Amino acid sequence: MLQQIIQEDYSQDFEALFSDYLEEKGNSEKTIKTYCSSVRGFERFFADHTGQTFAPELVIPKDLRAYQQECNQVEHCAAATWNLRLNALKSFFEFAFEKKLVFVNPFEKAGLKLRKKQKEAPRSLDRNEFARVERAVELQVNIARTLTQRRRAVRNKAMFGLLSYAGLRVGELCELRHSNLLLGERKGRVDIEHGKTDKEGSVPLAREARVAISEWLELNGDGPLFDGITERQVQHFCEEISALSGVKFTPHTLRHTFVYRVLETTGGNLSMAKELARHNRLEQTARYGLPHEEDKQRAVENL
Repeated sequence: MLQQIIQEDYSQDFEALFSDYLEEKGNSEKTIKTYCSSVRGFERFFADHTGQTFAPELVIPKDLRAYQQECNQVEHCAAATWNLRLNALKSFFEFAFEKKLVFVNPFEKAGLKLRKKQKEAPRSLDRNEFARVERAVELQVNIARTLTQRRRAVRNKAMFGLLSYAGLRVGELCELRHSNLLLGERKGRVDIEHGKTDKEGSVPLAREARVAISEWLELNGDGPLFDGITERQVQHFCEEISALSGVKFTPHTLRHTFVYRVLETTGGNLSMAKELARHNRLEQTARYGLPHEEDKQRAVENL
């Protein structure tokens, strides 16, 4: 009977109201989608845990503590995943309290804690994975049958060269113009006018990148280097190559791979890697010296 009364009182679309609330608070579209998805996950848990259909006023602190145990001890979710879910629930019950969907905020009494993130090496591609991805990019050029297909494949190869051989961030890639490039037979560089921290800098270009970019410049005119491509389109290109190569990666994975390869070829020279990655602090670069899971596995296999 209690549940029926509550559901009749709160038959509104919680997610739509919560989305509007988050937007009013200045959250990004991505954050709104992620938080709503996290709350839906809690709603499913609540229904399984209590046998009741979710309504905000039905939630008590014990339910939230049980959810924390489910996430961290049964599901074994990563610290970042749990912290995101916790922040989503915190925002949701603040919303519910502010909009008078609940008169007691159970989150405040649940005592849920953020988990400390374990320091890990950034995700990158190993030698075999990188070779498979690079091969898939090259094959797209070889199998192109129409001018449109070839133009797209050559463009993608040039973008891959800048992401993986110069370590550009995807936003920097999208903003490049022809004037940012200096190419020669024996050397070249790309100038970054506005990076992540509005810090200008330049990165020398390896031969593989110079060749790929030169091929694209032969097909492309003046203006934006990649025809005003968006970050989402670059991500979609990486998703396509991931499917073809069987190696999952993102544009930023290629940047991480670039930094690792610099460290590998320079004998672990952090100062050199810092300059080429255009990091503000050496501590950012030092993360790349942490062992990968693959490194740990090899270490114990060799015992």
